[in-house]
Amino acid sequence: MNENFLNDPVKVLHLDDEPDILMITKRFVEHHNKEAIIQLDYNSINNPVLIFDKLKEEKFDVIVADYEMPEMNGLEVLNKLRTQLKNDIPFIIFTGRGREKVAIKALNLGANYYINKGLDFESQYHELFHAIQSVTKQKRTEEAFHENEEKYRGLVENLPIIVLILDKLGKILFANHVIPPYKLEETIGTCFFDYMDEEHVSSTKKAFFKSITYETITRGEYKTKIGNFIDARFIPMKKSNEINQIMVITDVITKRKEMENFLRESEEKFRSIFEQTPIAQAERDYSFVKKYLLELEEKGVDNLKRYLELNPKEVFKIAKMIKLTMVNEAALKLMEVSTRDQFEDLIPLKYLDQPKPLEGFIRQLINIHRGKLEQSNSVFFLTGKGNKKFVNIVHVVPSEYKESFARVWTKYIDVTDLHESERKTQSIINVIPDMIFQFNKKGDYINYLGNVNNLLIPPRDFLGKNVSEILPKPIADLTKIYIEKTLKEKKTQYFEYSLEVDKKLRRYEARMIVYTDNNVLAIVREEEHK
Repeated sequence: MNENFLNDPVKVLHLDDEPDILMITKRFVEHHNKEAIIQLDYNSINNPVLIFDKLKEEKFDVIVADYEMPEMNGLEVLNKLRTQLKNDIPFIIFTGRGREKVAIKALNLGANYYINKGLDFESQYHELFHAIQSVTKQKRTEEAFHENEEKYRGLVENLPIIVLILDKLGKILFANHVIPPYKLEETIGTCFFDYMDEEHVSSTKKAFFKSITYETITRGEYKTKIGNFIDARFIPMKKSNEINQIMVITDVITKRKEMENFLRESEEKFRSIFEQTPIAQAERDYSFVKKYLLELEEKGVDNLKRYLELNPKEVFKIAKMIKLTMVNEAALKLMEVSTRDQFEDLIPLKYLDQPKPLEGFIRQLINIHRGKLEQSNSVFFLTGKGNKKFVNIVHVVPSEYKESFARVWTKYIDVTDLHESERKTQSIINVIPDMIFQFNKKGDYINYLGNVNNLLIPPRDFLGKNVSEILPKPIADLTKIYIEKTLKEKKTQYFEYSLEVDKKLRRYEARMIVYTDNNVLAIVREEEHK
């Protein structure tokens, strides 16, 4: 799921036994879609009994249903979806019957919204349109978060080391492997220190609590009750600026590179564009920017991107040409400011102090110069209260302003939970000594997830290429065989191979797991002492 998934069209199924209502709603959606950032793919059905077969045939994002209908009313449809079919698709009751008891029952059954039809058609359909956007944003964000958690959970569980998550007292909350000789279900909920040899309990606790107190990674060699020596690293995990958990990465003592520190924790937030929605949005006039960029070209600047990269002061000058014409309350709340002037001063100046956002802003200027209608980039910025945030910013230019750029709509999308989940998972990957490659079913290198210091060649030399172009033919053929086998059998595969490096033979062990439907992850470790 890409980071701009909230922009994908929303597929709506409207259930109503009155054809006139379906026709009017369809016309409103078609009219509103012309100016909307999030498009609605509108579908209708007038028989409530047929809706269940329709849901089997097609996937929808949200259902809008009338209450009073023959054969089944809207609440009966909702009840069957929730209780019998266990379907949690967002559900909106859109009815002319505004009884309070019906509304309460609908919400108790799991309806997301209850909207009354009234005489003010424009107002009621705006409310419906915004309710659809709201429930879809919430549902898609939750799905993306859980998809990310499940995607990386398989990776962690297949790492050839023991990864534990402890609470602040040392109780084990998660373990990816069994702590011998105990069973996994016996391990969860027990105290980590109980597994240590009596002579090593004190030093283990000292390292553990030092990690919490000083918010730092600590490391030591300890002996367990059954006589094994482990190399343990205690890594503090932050949430809301407070240490609440400790990650312990343990392995038998061998020569391996030290693990890296956890990536810093940061926040991400998603915002949308319209003033009527609770999603942060603003409107700006970029016409002066557009004119100035054209003037630079006329003065002989043939490579605008290179010119802006070499002249950051020019970039700040251009940023001040952007005129804020409108901002909603959600955007002010996001930026932790109270007035439009504070918002205007904060946005173009504070987040541009950071290198990556500066690069993103330059890309935005290049897109404006080329007349593109949509640009998206992610930036760090400081709010009015000095809090650091990371947001995905999407700019949309209405078609009638694509020449002048006199009106540019901007929405700010909050992805805090999703980003935090990715950061926690990536921190595990970055502190392990293994090489982690992502392959597609053809054997092409799609991505590298591990520590680049473990590689023999930099990622730029192999990403996008086929394994046959990088590895010797026997090893490349073996890799392709296990890629196919992993995707077919849907379970972890193991294989070993030798590779000559600097006239020395090195042996490697590879574990291959399913990553997506057509991709696998290969976790590769050098066997230093075979």
